[in-house]
Amino acid sequence: MATESKVTVAHYLFTRLRQVGIKSLHGVAGEYDIEALEYLEGAGLKWVGCANELNAGYAADGYARVKGISALFTPSGASSLAALSPLAGPFAENIPVVHIVSCPSPSQLDGQAHHALKNDNSNLGLFADMHKRVTIAQTHLNDTATAAADIDRLLQTCYQRSRPIYLALPTSILAAEVIATPLATPLSILPQPNTPEIEATASAAILFQLYQATRPCILVDGGALRRKITPVVEKFVRESKLPTFVTAAGKSAIDESLANFAGVYTAENGGAMRDFIGGSDCVIWIGGLGDASNAPAGFPKGLSTLRTIAFHDSYAEVGYARYTVHMRGILNRLSSVIDLSRVKTTPFRPSYPRSGDSPGSDYSGLTAGDFAKLSLSKHSDITITHAWLWRKLSEWLQPGDILLTECGAAFKGVSETVLPNGCLAISQTLCKSCGYALPAAQGAALAAREQGRLGRTVVFVGERGLQATAQAVGTMLQHNLDVTVFVITDRIFGTNKGYVTDETEKSVARKPWGDMPKWHNGNVPAAMGGKTMLGRGQERRERAFRTYGVMTKEEVERLWGEKEFKEAGGMNFVEMYMPKDEAPRAAKLACR
Repeated sequence: MATESKVTVAHYLFTRLRQVGIKSLHGVAGEYDIEALEYLEGAGLKWVGCANELNAGYAADGYARVKGISALFTPSGASSLAALSPLAGPFAENIPVVHIVSCPSPSQLDGQAHHALKNDNSNLGLFADMHKRVTIAQTHLNDTATAAADIDRLLQTCYQRSRPIYLALPTSILAAEVIATPLATPLSILPQPNTPEIEATASAAILFQLYQATRPCILVDGGALRRKITPVVEKFVRESKLPTFVTAAGKSAIDESLANFAGVYTAENGGAMRDFIGGSDCVIWIGGLGDASNAPAGFPKGLSTLRTIAFHDSYAEVGYARYTVHMRGILNRLSSVIDLSRVKTTPFRPSYPRSGDSPGSDYSGLTAGDFAKLSLSKHSDITITHAWLWRKLSEWLQPGDILLTECGAAFKGVSETVLPNGCLAISQTLCKSCGYALPAAQGAALAAREQGRLGRTVVFVGERGLQATAQAVGTMLQHNLDVTVFVITDRIFGTNKGYVTDETEKSVARKPWGDMPKWHNGNVPAAMGGKTMLGRGQERRERAFRTYGVMTKEEVERLWGEKEFKEAGGMNFVEMYMPKDEAPRAAKLACR
């Protein structure tokens, strides 16, 4: 009788990660990691060491939004606790991240010298308990007999439920052997096909309600992006021809050039959008993620359940009836059987700006008086403003680009940008962690390169976000990632002098809690190990970067028009100057 081949537990785990699409492992190396990391190369994985757990966690988040799943590796104890914050975002926003925590063996714990919180051997259990609030499942691989099955189960749970999981990996089990046979069969992580009878019943109920409606519409949310079903969703949107809105989390889920694309529906973009959706007798909500800033106050609670058709990952709700069907299957079926002659459509005039709109046109249902209150006319026409920037960005972005925006001004402003088809928008719409965007851009850029994705990675951050996670710039440079970073600043470059109008000086009291260190932002890439690319036409080299500073609209347009800026490899690092009291329209509305 032939002996079954065996592999180590570490090799089994890392091979499974590779099989589900993970090629790079973000993390922080510690005393318990080192032995485990020796097994990475044999499984075909690449190590991406980060300066701290915050950067590593945000990078894993960005990586997963492009690839569909990611992995984070930290030592147990203080390091694993530092990862709680960056795991909160993926938990809130349905991002599958495998958090592997290397930990000491039971014999090593006897000495009580390993990041102890209590004077007993329950420390590892305490750390796992703390992660229960931000992970969907937890396990400790301490039994060789069940280790392989536990690994498979957690990876399936992570992907299928689209949430982080916690996997403790003690040093004592790394070299233990398990049967290798399961590795010959790829892990089944995709949902099973819908039961035909249930899918048919759900489809009939959905179409009955849709055909009865006089003013139906569609709202696409972030779940469509998380489950990688945007082609299916877009097909349904195209086939139905219904007015279609997206939430902030759902931005980039469909082609924004479609005739029936109606705009981004957020808490601040109310007015005509809220009236239209609130007055709809059939709202088709696809991939819902609930939050006041993602979907406006009053939705969906403000709508009658009887008027809502909600598609979630593993079920659909038609009024108060729930059907156990996955979004992909039911939407495909609806696209193929819908009878457009029975669907009544009421066109919606988009309050969303489209490329070619004149500046100042159509401001989401605001009256002339409302807009006058928000006027930024006190600034000169040459000054870069949010009202101009985010619409102008629509012209510069290209299909396939990945656009990341920091919480705050950039997140609010990007709702006015029209994305080209195939562009992916990434931001933390729910958790809103300051400093998220920069390391997430590193993870996204790495994932895009692994996929062979055409397009650039572009990130907009403020100075506070830059200072929170600036080390991510070093990681980008170390791995020669092509990223364009825009740092929005209110200071003259190379000085600590900010722009403050007389009106602002009088109306806004200076408070110390708004102060922050003044950095020479343009020096960050060099400080992080970058090598300047001097002159034009220079060949690409390791850790290459270019720095720029723009203070006027003309300078932005000139920079965006340069071929080398648009196409050059390496890092483009741009300081973009705006007045101190400048803010996007949505931010000003939120503060009224």
